[in-house]
Amino acid sequence: MDFVAPLGLFLRNLREISPGPDSRGLRFLLPSPSSGSACKRQHLFLRWMVRTDGFDLGLWTGGRFSPARLLLPMDTHVHRISRYLGLTRRRSADLAASREATAALRLLDPEDPVGYDWALSRLGILAECTGSPARRHCERCAVAPVCRERIGPPRRTAREKVMTT
Repeated sequence: MDFVAPLGLFLRNLREISPGPDSRGLRFLLPSPSSGSACKRQHLFLRWMVRTDGFDLGLWTGGRFSPARLLLPMDTHVHRISRYLGLTRRRSADLAASREATAALRLLDPEDPVGYDWALSRLGILAECTGSPARRHCERCAVAPVCRERIGPPRRTAREKVMTT
């Protein structure tokens, strides 16, 4: 469904043909989705190449390059806001968190679930949203009505209570 498998193959091939040893720096630059990495830079690149919204290049066209197959480029900022909004429950900004948040956004826009990534990222980068409801920023925040940090965690269903006991 998504681009993770071909992306993993591409990154592995790049690491294999690179000169020198497989250094820590090379692993940082060319992470492996098979190890659970969110591969943020690579997913941003895919976003720029696939989406045709007037901001992204949209150079890759055709059925195989549908924006519906993209994953949310997950970094610390996007992850924090995604947790506040309940898009993911994952504690780390990994591939699973990216898939979980993307699936939640797909409910809003099945054809282009990552269309919200700049808004999530910007909110996180500006540090307006820190998860502290005591901050004055919360009163004027556009997402305050759905923020789990502000309104509290969702109540568990009876089924979830039974499954955890």
